[in-house]
Amino acid sequence: MNPAETFCAQLYAVHSGRVPLFVGMQRPFRKVYPLVFQNHEGMPLGLVGCAWNEGMDPDLAQLYHISAFQPGSGAGSEIMSALCALADELQVRITTQPELIGVGVPGWAVPDDGEAALRRWYTRFGFTRIAGVHLERSPKLTPPTA
Repeated sequence: MNPAETFCAQLYAVHSGRVPLFVGMQRPFRKVYPLVFQNHEGMPLGLVGCAWNEGMDPDLAQLYHISAFQPGSGAGSEIMSALCALADELQVRITTQPELIGVGVPGWAVPDDGEAALRRWYTRFGFTRIAGVHLERSPKLTPPTA
């Protein structure tokens, strides 16, 4: 398994809950089922869908979906921090194409500057724009262990 496959496999192994829908496809049309991300106490925080796809760099995982069950609670940041820590450990880059969701959903408060706020949120975790609307995060280098 390459580093990106290992990243996805470890993430899906730790968080065994699945949602019966798919969040993205990449030729050859592999479905990506989001997992229910839980904190260390087993509390469900949100959904994550990621995969490595044939033809991609072996150190590049695609993040198709990330969402918190309770937006604005800090759960999304907790999830992203865990994803970034695992990516750093395995030296994996993460790519994504973020999209603001929640507009028009009853009971969800989306800030007036929602798109800019979403970009700032991803920037906090080290994502930068690489082309069009795609963002990518490079892993932090970890010192070699003795």
